[in-house]
Amino acid sequence: MLEELHIQNLALVEDAWLEFSPGLNVLTGETGAGKTVLMSAIKLLLGQRGDVQTISPDAEEMKVEGRFYFNDDEYIASRTLTNAGRNKCMLNGEMVPVKSLSDVLALRVDLHGQHDHQTLLKPAFHRGILDAYAGEDIAGELSAYKEARHIFEQASRALTELQEQAAQDSRALEANRLILQEIERVNPLPDEDEQLRSALPALAHSEEIAQASDEVWALMTGEGAVGDQLSRALTSLERVLTYDASFEATHQQLSSLLIEAQEIGASMRDYAQTVDHDPRRLDEMQNRLKELESLSKRFGPSLDEVLKKKEQLSELIDAVDNSELYLNQLRKNCQNARQDFEAAAAKLHVKRAQAARRFCDELRDSLRDLALENARIEVEFYELPFEQWTLEGSEKIEFLYSPVASAPCRPLAKIASGGEISRVMLALKTILGKSDAVSILVFDEIDAGIGGSTAQSVARRLKELSRNHQVLVITHLAQVAVYADKHYVVEKCEESSRAVTTVSEVRGETRIKEIARLLSGEVSDLACAHARELLESAAIS
Repeated sequence: MLEELHIQNLALVEDAWLEFSPGLNVLTGETGAGKTVLMSAIKLLLGQRGDVQTISPDAEEMKVEGRFYFNDDEYIASRTLTNAGRNKCMLNGEMVPVKSLSDVLALRVDLHGQHDHQTLLKPAFHRGILDAYAGEDIAGELSAYKEARHIFEQASRALTELQEQAAQDSRALEANRLILQEIERVNPLPDEDEQLRSALPALAHSEEIAQASDEVWALMTGEGAVGDQLSRALTSLERVLTYDASFEATHQQLSSLLIEAQEIGASMRDYAQTVDHDPRRLDEMQNRLKELESLSKRFGPSLDEVLKKKEQLSELIDAVDNSELYLNQLRKNCQNARQDFEAAAAKLHVKRAQAARRFCDELRDSLRDLALENARIEVEFYELPFEQWTLEGSEKIEFLYSPVASAPCRPLAKIASGGEISRVMLALKTILGKSDAVSILVFDEIDAGIGGSTAQSVARRLKELSRNHQVLVITHLAQVAVYADKHYVVEKCEESSRAVTTVSEVRGETRIKEIARLLSGEVSDLACAHARELLESAAIS
């Protein structure tokens, strides 16, 4: 929703601060008072081009600020335009290009009155509107279409890649063969280089290791060695153990040390016997490591990368060598995927066509209730060439409009007036309900040429729409104004021999007087009584 709007020096508005409610917000005022300044301000925040001619007389610059909330995210946008033509855009405190305002905010706000920022007038949005109306009725077919498209794209990509690879330069293919042959000649194993680096130090120093093992064995178990000394100490302790039981713990410790010394000695003796000092084996391992390191340097940088390259080259060369077989299989896969894709597109079209008939019938009924008795909407499907099919379908969809039964339907933007567009959008938004992704709707000229029961129908539709959207309406109709959750009045007054426009919220008796003015053009007791009656009726409806 648009929570706040601050306008400075835009047209005749010197300074106005508006706080909107989540529901129906209404602006009223005398003709020429400057109500459309609201539309101009919002358009600037949505990225419309600024015009220095809109800056208030005697002002150096104009500024518009807005605070928006979408899905609990806050966006604070501002536009400043100077007399020198300098334009500054801010979004959440950062300077941004004008397009950023359009990208972030414009798709979440619909303006209806002039032909600006209206998704209804842009065929690119019509498919989305129809799909939103169809909802679950079309979701399954659309999902199946997207999945079929994905499978077809994968099959097409695989075929194209193999065709390109099969046609690559024979010298490049031969170079790949030579690389593969070199890797296969060496035939590296996973982690072989690391295993060699780990084993080489022991083999290279095998004599030293054997000598050290023998020395440890001798020191542990030889005559006069650690084991012999511990055995003597244990014998000495055993002679006095029967006299003093406190030596028991020491006796156990010495026994454990003796056993450990004997085990260490035996272990080192056994290890020394297994040490193999083999210069030829050492040379073989060193040469093998050099060969692996050379391979890694040329095709790696690691041995793991070399093995991956080997696998890739094997698959590549095998595919090229057997390209015709693979090509035929991939052609068949691609053909089958295209048939499934086309079948999914046909099913999606059928569902959309069914939804379009319901859509047009329901919209036609709604238009009759809004004083467009003879108007009709048609949904035109234009089949696209296969190469132009999009993620959303195989066709372009456009809404066509005719204001009278005898005239052919044509694009909305070419034949519909601002008032008609607003009422068509009001009818459309009403039947879309909660499925509509746009959260803020702004209507101007919606009351052009209507009154009586039609005005009441428009008012009820706007109020119904405001239950799922924030709605801002510029109106001359009292029937609309009485349903407002928040009501602003725009007035023009003379200050220091110049005209100034002010915007203020009205409540209570002030609001009753404004509605009375809308009803009869003057504030009389009879008009005020009628205004109270309308307000009471709106409050209970």
